[in-house]
Amino acid sequence: MTGKIKGRDQIKEYLKKYSGSGVDFFTLKNDGDTARVRILHGDDQDLPLFLVHKMEVDGKDRYVECLEDGCPSCEAYGSPMLKLFIIMYDYADEKVKCWERGTSQVDHLLGFIDKYGPLNNRDYEIQRHGKRNDPKTTYQFFPLDKGSMLNADGKEIEMPKRPEIYGRFVLQMTAEDMKDHIADNAPVERKRERSRRDPF
Repeated sequence: MTGKIKGRDQIKEYLKKYSGSGVDFFTLKNDGDTARVRILHGDDQDLPLFLVHKMEVDGKDRYVECLEDGCPSCEAYGSPMLKLFIIMYDYADEKVKCWERGTSQVDHLLGFIDKYGPLNNRDYEIQRHGKRNDPKTTYQFFPLDKGSMLNADGKEIEMPKRPEIYGRFVLQMTAEDMKDHIADNAPVERKRERSRRDPF
């Protein structure tokens, strides 16, 4: 998709088109759970890192790309956040999935690119360390041998095509449409932090 989604009719059209896109979200639910995956991104130019706001759109929480300078959503909702949308192939159920992560995984992935080359030239095993709802949960990546993708029978399979991030996982709005959306949803005015503490 090129350009930004303009107007509420087009926003709803893209939500309808892509919300049931068939791309699952990747998750490891329990401490010690592991998965073998093929990350479908290449080098550092290919990492899907987005600056976004979390907003309710058409009754659902969605990520909307921040416009940065003069962004109406920054004024209405506060500072944006960086989100990484890793697209991968999960061998367990043979599905393409999206793993939504914060910035903590970026340095790990850059390190693997520096040491092993493109992320998509080998499989990785990912293991969860942490119980459910534990904010200190971490994920450990184990790079496996470089090679083609193989199915359960050991036959080579073609690398799946990556789904588009825009429209499916991140919406784009013009400044005008952001203003209209904010006006329609009437967000509670956020309290600005004081620049200094009041003296006693």
